[in-house]
Amino acid sequence: MESTTNPLADRMTPLAAQILARAEDVTQRFKQAEITADHFFLAILEVRDSDAARLLTALPIDVLAVRDHVEAMLETLPPATESAQLVLADEVRLLLKRAGADMQHRNFQQMDSLNLLSGLLQVEGSTATSALLKRGVTPESAYSRLRFAKEQVYKVPKAQQALNEMKAPDSVGEAIRKVVTSISPIFLGLVALFLGSGYLLWADILSNRLMVFLYVTAGWLVSLALHEFGHAFVAYIGGDYTVEQKGYLTLDLRKYTHFALSILMPLLFLMMGGIGLPGGAVYVQRNLVRKRYMHTLISAAGPIANVVFTIFLAIPFFFFQSEVVVGGTLFFWAGTAFLLFLQITALALNLLPIPGLDGFGIIAPYLPNNILAAIAPLSRYGILILFALFWFPNPFQDIFWSAVMSISALILDTGWIWEGYGLYRFWEG
Repeated sequence: MESTTNPLADRMTPLAAQILARAEDVTQRFKQAEITADHFFLAILEVRDSDAARLLTALPIDVLAVRDHVEAMLETLPPATESAQLVLADEVRLLLKRAGADMQHRNFQQMDSLNLLSGLLQVEGSTATSALLKRGVTPESAYSRLRFAKEQVYKVPKAQQALNEMKAPDSVGEAIRKVVTSISPIFLGLVALFLGSGYLLWADILSNRLMVFLYVTAGWLVSLALHEFGHAFVAYIGGDYTVEQKGYLTLDLRKYTHFALSILMPLLFLMMGGIGLPGGAVYVQRNLVRKRYMHTLISAAGPIANVVFTIFLAIPFFFFQSEVVVGGTLFFWAGTAFLLFLQITALALNLLPIPGLDGFGIIAPYLPNNILAAIAPLSRYGILILFALFWFPNPFQDIFWSAVMSISALILDTGWIWEGYGLYRFWEG
């Protein structure tokens, strides 16, 4: 690693020098100290007036997908210590060397943004370079496309154009209006299925085990969407305007998830053992959120959504225990009890202080950077740690289930939960 001093600075065009300065800003935004080729790639895209940025957005590739992939990778890197000095990685020194060679090869008087892009494409190992090369972007193809593009009018893709115009909301009211106008029909359909199947069970119009399965599953998916939306909405208010472009404000489950890991696996756990496994995930641009307490609120917003949904499910039992005539059938009360139990389970699991779960995210902003750096590699294995805790016999399981059942007993007769669990598993009889 070397210092950030650039021996070619006096031979750079103003836009090229701006890219180098922006690379430093990007690195600091991600709370890192080593400027890498991936930071350089993001810097090129952010200096939108440069030929390199205009070219990348004009190429027939999804440059936004590349950017999102690079940002997601950088988010997983451990933060630098507070006293760390900003340095250039060896790959960036090589990038600048290759850019200088490209400048001389093309007889340019000064190093411009295209020379920097060419240097980036000749640096092996970076996420951005690999993604661009995979999409057929090479130094020669870039210059060839540039010649064609200069004869035409640059056409920025609509998705990039929309992103350029996005910003964080000026108020909570503005954020709410944005959500109201963009709610997904898929989410509304899930809500309709949940409420409709619940009514059919309550009114004894269609009371059977399959309907209990639909009712509980639809309710669980609604709660999952609300949980992830909670994270995204608070992040949006906190400054991460990219959640809008990613579709997180629509409550569309497809936007929050990897289908297998985020929906299929939790549903399988639900059907096999009645465990409310945390499922979806939103990718928040934490570098865009400036205030420390907002990072805590972002992590807490998901569990808070679970609390609100749990209260909603608990209200019927309050009337039931108060001997207010509310009607309903065994199927309705047992199914609702089981769904409420799943919410309490999911809430308890999410609040565990395990890297990758919300409980850890709530306290992480207040931990020293050296501890965060040591723990960061574990964040991607949070779900596996959770799986191990419930797969292999250990004292944690007894403590956990005892706590969950005790909380549930404050709301309802726990016998309803076991009844609901049996009815939910319609395939067993």
